[in-house]
Amino acid sequence: MKDYLLMKTKNKNHYFYSKIYNHFYLIPTIMFDLLTSIDEGKEIKKELSSNKDKYIVINNNSYPKEEVDYYYKKSLFLMQNRYFEKEKIKWGLIIDRKSIIFDMFTHPNIVFETTTKCNLKCEYCGFGDYYDNYGDRKTDYINFDIAKKIIDYNLKLCIKHSGAPIIKFNIGFYGGEPLMNFPFMEKVVQYVKTLETDRIKFTFNMTTNGILLSKHQKFLHDNNFILSISLDGNEFANQYRKLHNGKPSFKIVYKNIKQLQKTYPDYFESNIRISAVHHNKNSLGGVLDFCNKEFSKTPILSQLSDIGIAENKQAAFKEKFFKDPLKKTNRFKCLENEYFELRHLDPLSLFHHNLNKYKYNTYASLLLPRDANRKFRPTSTCNPFNRKMFVTTKGDIYACEKIGRQYLLGNVNKEKVNIDFKGIKEMYKRIFEKAVKLCESCLRITNCSSCVFEIIDYNDEITYCEYYVDNSNQHQYLLSYIEKMEEDPDNYSNSITKYKFS
Repeated sequence: MKDYLLMKTKNKNHYFYSKIYNHFYLIPTIMFDLLTSIDEGKEIKKELSSNKDKYIVINNNSYPKEEVDYYYKKSLFLMQNRYFEKEKIKWGLIIDRKSIIFDMFTHPNIVFETTTKCNLKCEYCGFGDYYDNYGDRKTDYINFDIAKKIIDYNLKLCIKHSGAPIIKFNIGFYGGEPLMNFPFMEKVVQYVKTLETDRIKFTFNMTTNGILLSKHQKFLHDNNFILSISLDGNEFANQYRKLHNGKPSFKIVYKNIKQLQKTYPDYFESNIRISAVHHNKNSLGGVLDFCNKEFSKTPILSQLSDIGIAENKQAAFKEKFFKDPLKKTNRFKCLENEYFELRHLDPLSLFHHNLNKYKYNTYASLLLPRDANRKFRPTSTCNPFNRKMFVTTKGDIYACEKIGRQYLLGNVNKEKVNIDFKGIKEMYKRIFEKAVKLCESCLRITNCSSCVFEIIDYNDEITYCEYYVDNSNQHQYLLSYIEKMEEDPDNYSNSITKYKFS
């Protein structure tokens, strides 16, 4: 009887949480006391048969014997239907040549590192002085031939294998600052447009710091680019994002964004995203208020990455960018605490995302019956190339731009595209086996939001995850959110529909 949780809120409401069904149930006080007593070893069945009184004392409360009998039978019903059990996790991993190719032609999305050069020198940059998991970052520019080879390779797979009536192929540009190699971007766009047919359609996106935005805004508008512009809030909040001479970049970027908004208002509304990094110079509420007021946008908020920081710089990094350098910083907890402090900011989004019985990642998972023999993988890591393929200036291929450069999946050379199918399978298997040791005791085991490449440490080991909720703290974790929903029931719908966090 240890695989469910009983909770009593500040409002004196009682719940039991079924781990196997991942669901909360509001229960009367008598049911709460009954289950508590059973947990403590009290023999309720014996008490019912031997006690001749009309009332039975359970958990220091007196109840009519008939009611106790009724709710005891209810508890037996729940027990018989496995409500008190914990789901037995079956681990599984299917990553092989067939699945990798399948993801490439069903999700064609190539992101190019156009250049390693950048016109900013942000103090917390993932390619900056604090990090050492991205290799040598000397100024480099990608060659168009690399892009042509990998586009042709992936498009050939789409045409050969995809049964979709329309093939939507996305091309992304990343940096450094991608607009510092604008000729490459222009050439790629011109090339893929020659490949378009009634069936093959290309879309474009770019992550930019906004410094060169005004210079190229017509091109970006005319080609319907989806833009993610980096801005951490107002001038004070954005102070870590600096020019190479140490001066702040805010006024330049702000002016360029406002100019784009004025010149192409419809395009700005539909295609522009503001991306903000959370650190100790800004706040979630401040960033939201600023972006809503200035741009009528809800920003995409992300956490400052502490993955890949050089061992000898980890203490300095935390001391500079986090509020409490004396403790092992849990960035998720920092965000979570701010949600709770801000009444106008929905505090429940991550909770519903991470722990919701009715969350479905695909239409297929909604329509298909739940498979009792289904297998889970540790973390929420996507299959390689399921979401994107990242190609560096050197032609090296990775699953994502955020992944350390030691996790190479292939490369593009002068002759051809090389995908290391066998190496990919072995690498993912090795890393996932390490993750299982931590994941198998976590409350979020079936609704995790961590990527395995974000929790693997400097020594290629997995010993800590900031989203981890173990047996010792899961009761308080769940209770705190239940109490927040009781305090503000309207926040439930808002938490699902209003805000986006990553």
